[in-house]
Amino acid sequence: MNTDPGGCYRTPACGYPPLTLDEIYGKVLRGKAVIVDGYMEILPGVRIHPAFRAHTAGSQLLEVPTSIGKLVFGSDAYSSYEGIRDWMIANPQQTDTVQQFLAYEKCYKITGGYENCVAAHEPLSYTDKYPLTKNSWEGPNGSRMAELALATGERSRKP
Repeated sequence: MNTDPGGCYRTPACGYPPLTLDEIYGKVLRGKAVIVDGYMEILPGVRIHPAFRAHTAGSQLLEVPTSIGKLVFGSDAYSSYEGIRDWMIANPQQTDTVQQFLAYEKCYKITGGYENCVAAHEPLSYTDKYPLTKNSWEGPNGSRMAELALATGERSRKP
């Protein structure tokens, strides 16, 4: 029986098992994590932007300045490189279409186009069709690796 008035603490009803919630909230309470609600600059030029319901409630974008310009990591808010480029939504049953388009537009404004918008589940990764990861190679155990950008003076790790 759930004795928590919020209905989430003692059961996984909110999507997370109780121990996971304890771990998350424990980090916040000990000052090891911060809950970001909205926009926040976490380091100079590294910014979190809200994407609201571009995938699910609380979706966020991460803006990172690099040697090739600003990159915006959209996680699940961006369905794919082609989706961003062609303004296609991923899943209308799970996504607020307007919010997903606004997340695409935010990346266009930050980066100056779609080329530096990074999707989480990219079917074209490590191919010539996806410019950000086309400079890729196979690593240990068949893993795939790619260099998106190098810091000033840093040499490539590509074998």
